[in-house]
Amino acid sequence: MVAEELYKLLNKEKEGKITKDTYVTKKEAAEILKVPLSHFDHYGYKYPRAKVGNAYKYSKAGLDKVIIGG
Repeated sequence: MVAEELYKLLNKEKEGKITKDTYVTKKEAAEILKVPLSHFDHYGYKYPRAKVGNAYKYSKAGLDKVIIGG
């Protein structure tokens, strides 16, 4: 049963149905959400992010969910 589900996921990945998440900088995220850059200085912790070096990068898929409201 687990093997069947794994096989289905692998086939979806080969077909390109599983999207890969990209990460954007604070400046790009501010442009996507149409908010000032300082918004991420105060509320950046509320968005899905990953630490890359000394800075944070924000998940594009997570930002899209914020825009859609889901």
